[in-house]
Amino acid sequence: MIDTLRLNLIDCEIKRSCPLTIQQGTIDYSTGLIHNDNDLFIDNTGKIVRGSKAYLNDEKFNLTIQPTIETELNDFNRNKIKVKRFKRINETIQPDLYDWNNEDDEVKGIFISTSLPRLLNETNLKTLSFSEQQTALKNLESKLKEYGIKTNINNASLSRVDTFTNIKTEFPFYSYSNLFDLMECSRMKSVGYGNESFLWRNGNQELMIYDKVKEMRDKKPDIKILPGKNIMRFENRLLKKRKILSSIKFKTVGELYKNYNELKEFHIKEISKKIFRFTFDEIKFLGKNFYEKKAILCKDQYGNKWLDEFIRLIGIEPLIKVMDVDYLLGIVERLDADKKPVALRVKKSRVKKFYNDSKFFIGILDEKLNDGSSKNNMELYNELKTKFYKEVA
Repeated sequence: MIDTLRLNLIDCEIKRSCPLTIQQGTIDYSTGLIHNDNDLFIDNTGKIVRGSKAYLNDEKFNLTIQPTIETELNDFNRNKIKVKRFKRINETIQPDLYDWNNEDDEVKGIFISTSLPRLLNETNLKTLSFSEQQTALKNLESKLKEYGIKTNINNASLSRVDTFTNIKTEFPFYSYSNLFDLMECSRMKSVGYGNESFLWRNGNQELMIYDKVKEMRDKKPDIKILPGKNIMRFENRLLKKRKILSSIKFKTVGELYKNYNELKEFHIKEISKKIFRFTFDEIKFLGKNFYEKKAILCKDQYGNKWLDEFIRLIGIEPLIKVMDVDYLLGIVERLDADKKPVALRVKKSRVKKFYNDSKFFIGILDEKLNDGSSKNNMELYNELKTKFYKEVA
């Protein structure tokens, strides 16, 4: 279920023999002054290693060290340490050295990015079992030790966590693209990538659905995949430490795996809430006319409030055909400019949700068959929903 992990190595010892590449700061030729030359880390001999950053690229992972202090020029044109929010390691012994493992920072420190499935396999296609993931992390820790970096992966702080589910679809990915075009995720912006992948994102999280077979072939044209194999991947990405803490409440790798079932439940909940939150009984719509289908849909989704929602749905349909949601929100903003900012923001949020849900409902009732398939949008939606829940059960 877990694919990409980005970890902040909290307790870490780096040997003098470690094959890190140190990127030096830039030099002002006219003055000879070095800029962006900062303390990066202390090796096992006690030497302070300086530079703008350091990195180590392996086939299975990427490690980067960013400085946790910044320098600025003082009145004597000398580099002067500019303290940000990092605590001193030892004020008496090394007064100018600061903690390079500050776990609250999203950028600075020692970070490693890897794909758990790729630690054990050639690609990241296969879902690893719980025990296989533990093996993958132990292999990563051993590999780092071989390079001269000693650390306890279980103590590493989580900086990014990507979870995924693969499903085998009946038709090629492009057959479902019309369905995904109708979808909008709450508090996330849709970013289109043609008929090969769909991405919704904000600053802290991404939800991506894409053709996994095509993605692998694009990266490795000679990879062996059975012809006619259709694999769709649902990927939920927590991109920031703060988002991880607010979503799954765990701070370290060790805590994550002690509460692994909660991560699995969160993954299912996120995909369900953003993609599979609707239920459509295809049998109910058989033989019904255009308006009856919409009435049945509103009854199924809204219960006793179905009539009000049915009238609203019929009313907004002509607008959806002639204007997009941003144009409608612009009208709301201009006509309600006298409202308080909070009230206006709430109203725009409600209008946007109603517009997007209505657009989806209208599209899901379209009887037109999709390219490359013998199913309409509703049938394709139900196929994906059924297969997703079967896969994560």
